[in-house]
Amino acid sequence: MSFYIAASICVYVFKAEIKPRQWIIEHFTSMVGTGIAVYTAFFAAGGRRFISELLPEQWMMLTWLAAPVIGVGAIILFKGHFQRKYKVKTKQDSPLQHA
Repeated sequence: MSFYIAASICVYVFKAEIKPRQWIIEHFTSMVGTGIAVYTAFFAAGGRRFISELLPEQWMMLTWLAAPVIGVGAIILFKGHFQRKYKVKTKQDSPLQHA
């Protein structure tokens, strides 16, 4: 996930033309991506003891998967919302195409 976020930021920074208000979409996407990383790290390391008292061992993987599933869903929904709201029509460049 972090490679994808870093690559998408590089694609955005080095674009020849940036649409007006496209920075809002890029900023939001990066913020949610960072949140995914923080919550996943918390549940993988620090929150493990706390969660293990609440959930059986088989369900611990659910806490690791919740942050990426919720975060990616939020990125997809809000990115589409802000693209319509600010009328930012972007051709979705995959950062891996430029690598």
